[in-house]
Amino acid sequence: MRTLPLVLYLQLIFIWESSESISCDVNSKNTEARLQQQLLCSYDKSIRPVGNSKNRTTVKVKMFVKSFEYDDVEGKLTINSWLSLRWTDEHLKWNAKDFDNIGTTNIHSDDIWMPDLALYNSKTTQFSETCTSSHCIVYSNGAVSCIPPCSHEAICRSNYKYWPFDTQNCSLHLGSWVHKGEEIDYQTLMSGIERSKLQHNEWKIVNTYVKKNPGNYSCCPDETYPSLHYTFIIERHSASEQAFILAPAMILVALNLISLWLSPTCSERIIICIVSLFSHFIFIQQLSWLVPKNGEIVPNAILFFRDSLVISAVLILNTVILRGLLSTEATTPIWVKNLTESLKNNTIGNAVFSKPYLINRTPLNNDSGADDASNLIEGGGAETVAQAAANNKTEDSTSIWVTTVRIIDILLFIILLVVYFFMLVSWIPEEYEFKGKINAELLDDD
Repeated sequence: MRTLPLVLYLQLIFIWESSESISCDVNSKNTEARLQQQLLCSYDKSIRPVGNSKNRTTVKVKMFVKSFEYDDVEGKLTINSWLSLRWTDEHLKWNAKDFDNIGTTNIHSDDIWMPDLALYNSKTTQFSETCTSSHCIVYSNGAVSCIPPCSHEAICRSNYKYWPFDTQNCSLHLGSWVHKGEEIDYQTLMSGIERSKLQHNEWKIVNTYVKKNPGNYSCCPDETYPSLHYTFIIERHSASEQAFILAPAMILVALNLISLWLSPTCSERIIICIVSLFSHFIFIQQLSWLVPKNGEIVPNAILFFRDSLVISAVLILNTVILRGLLSTEATTPIWVKNLTESLKNNTIGNAVFSKPYLINRTPLNNDSGADDASNLIEGGGAETVAQAAANNKTEDSTSIWVTTVRIIDILLFIILLVVYFFMLVSWIPEEYEFKGKINAELLDDD
């Protein structure tokens, strides 16, 4: 057991010695060591790797996304990736025949020139290295291939319009920090970006694409500052938030619609309307704590419950007015009578407006017909007959008011059904429900 620390110590000494810089004073007997001595002893990594300074260095870039994180409160997108960089270094060429046909060698990125690829829309204001150092493969023709691990934190402002079904459009702007486009030309390698099956508890990348910005600016007409724009379309997939929002919304909508199938004279109707109104107030208060407050646009979820709150208030007012109509003793206006009969006395109107209430009560001013008959028998005079005719007229008027009230409720039910449908459609975007899920499933199958 005592030999274990000694073995670890010897291994650390070996790793330390192997990581030392190449000695240029001693000629090594190892062929690859002599090769790296020839390449690096007179190498200046601060100079752009071209034989003629007027020549442009072309760097091909491809991003392999390994993981990501999105903080919608801070408006920050973090992309962890392997960034494949390929270019040609004119100062790292050799004849393979002079070195036992060695065609490639591994050189640490700290020892050679590296592209100064920086993130323009970084979350931090200070410039910092976003990629760690790594080993590069150098070929005898001067081609260099490096794949350093990188972590980029970019600004991505949140848009909560469709929260909690929101989609965020974020991008990374990568370009040279020092060199002009006439000195370094960044190009995408093949598709420019690849991603594996990324797992995240709340967000899902549904689409990515890369576009090169030529970097032409009015301030510098003779110079260009190109950059690569990596765009990430991410969707929120939080089942808990969606359940928390959708379930109460459906219940409150159902309460408002069901109340129209109860007679205005029922106490149950006014109770349901009042419960719905106060439930909207309470839920909007709870929603204000859940919705992030840094967005510039009011979420459709809040607008939905706000409009539904107004509908609840309208239903209470409608119930009070209809109760008044059912209890009135006033004669029905001719235009109301004609409109009611025209709506009910046709095939479509009879099918739509003849539906009875689920719970009905006797109109508030409905008197018993037995009293009218007894008055006829006992009175027998002209005044009694006139009073009976007036009562019959009142009963006809009441019957018309009952039919009118029912037509108003059914029309209001149809209108609210359509209104709620469009409110839900405007809240939950079609892209999220269909296109987003289809794209995500296709990406998972790759």
